[in-house]
Amino acid sequence: MKKSLLLAAAVLFGMLPLCAQRLVIGERAPELAVEQWLTAMPAIDGGMVMVAFYHSSYPDNARYVDRLGEIAADNAGRMTVVVVTRESGDAVSDVLLSGQPSYYVAYDADGSVFEAYEAHYVPYSVICGRRGRVQWVGNTLSLTDCDIERITKK
Repeated sequence: MKKSLLLAAAVLFGMLPLCAQRLVIGERAPELAVEQWLTAMPAIDGGMVMVAFYHSSYPDNARYVDRLGEIAADNAGRMTVVVVTRESGDAVSDVLLSGQPSYYVAYDADGSVFEAYEAHYVPYSVICGRRGRVQWVGNTLSLTDCDIERITKK
């Protein structure tokens, strides 16, 4: 019995790295290969990009979407904010597309962008620098204005 429990624990602990984040600061970011844009397609050529992942099941969506709007508006001209969702336009239009959002919205029907960026939870974002390298990875709601200022000055 003890051996079975120890074996099960070893297998579970051994699987933890499989779920861990593998995007590394300074390494090349995955390509943002979006199938469909729910807003106009942004001109990203050589600029900084924040790729933020969205799902309507997140309980604090209102605060999350407000924060994305603030980040996009406050950093217009310095950083483009792209919100990626696996949900169709009908499912997210009331939340993500209401008013005049200052961010762009992409529909990732097959989940390939989520997979490439290893987005296993929301709120989650990746900031990519002008040279396409990962500059920041984490919980979008923990990203401060000071963090953004530091990242965009690089």
